[in-house]
Amino acid sequence: NISKTGLKKATNDQSALLRAEKQTIQRISEINKLKPLIEQHAEKKEGVRERAREVEEKMRRLEHDLSIVKRQSESLRRTMVELKRTEAAQRKEYDAKLQERNKIRMKVERLRQDVKAEMAERNKQRERYRFLIAQEREMQLRHLLRQSQLSGSDQQELDQVQQELVEASRAKEEAEAHARMIQA
Repeated sequence: NISKTGLKKATNDQSALLRAEKQTIQRISEINKLKPLIEQHAEKKEGVRERAREVEEKMRRLEHDLSIVKRQSESLRRTMVELKRTEAAQRKEYDAKLQERNKIRMKVERLRQDVKAEMAERNKQRERYRFLIAQEREMQLRHLLRQSQLSGSDQQELDQVQQELVEASRAKEEAEAHARMIQA
């Protein structure tokens, strides 16, 4: 007792079911075709996630290393500041010692100049005394020669006094020349 409408409806339902089954088979076939691509996409997605995790881990390690470097850098900066302070203090101390040394050198140089002037003055006086002694010796020998001539001494004694007088005159002239040279 199936009515016509019921039959039509059943046929339509069956056709719809067949179409749905056919579409489902087609979708399964498409899914099976796409399955490798989906799996590949999932693998890529997982690879990207893995790489992202690796990058995050590397970033954490880099941040840790960076914090260590920053601490070391700060420590180095403090050390450099301290070294610069120490260097400045040592430079100041060195400059003070150098200045003191230069003062001492100047004093020594002045003393050398004073000693040199004193020695030059002593040399002048020594040469002056040498000249005066030679002049006095010459005058004594002239006086002795005159007295010997007046007293009638023998010729040998007169020649000897004359020879000493010539040597004394020569010594006086040398002393005078030397004294002039030192004066200049």
